[in-house]
Amino acid sequence: MHLTLLIPGRWGYLQTGSGVPQDILPLISRSINLEYCSIICRDAFNITTPSDVDAINKYGGFDITYPRLAFIDGEADPWRPATPHSDKARPRPNTVERPFILIKGAVHHCESIHPLSIILKLHPDGGYDTDTWVCV
Repeated sequence: MHLTLLIPGRWGYLQTGSGVPQDILPLISRSINLEYCSIICRDAFNITTPSDVDAINKYGGFDITYPRLAFIDGEADPWRPATPHSDKARPRPNTVERPFILIKGAVHHCESIHPLSIILKLHPDGGYDTDTWVCV
């Protein structure tokens, strides 16, 4: 329930099909618009105002960075466009201090299915330096 509250409250990660350009086939119907997607905000939490995305984006948006803040995403994750791994974000290096890894072929929550250590071992060509990481 906590994540569900963050979507209308702060993040605003509502996926619609209505904004997809006409020359691109959408993943979901174009009839799924913001009004429809925000039903959960109104019905479950009585939130009737737009998400306060500035409360999150003030930390840098796609450029957010902080020591030991890791971004490890799946290449096929449907949420990737809303992360620093978005195609619209600036490229950045992967360092031990600030891990930034895009796992080829991986999907959303692949780490819930397989521990991260297993995923990284399955992709030895990724150049992942995990020797200095603390995995919990």
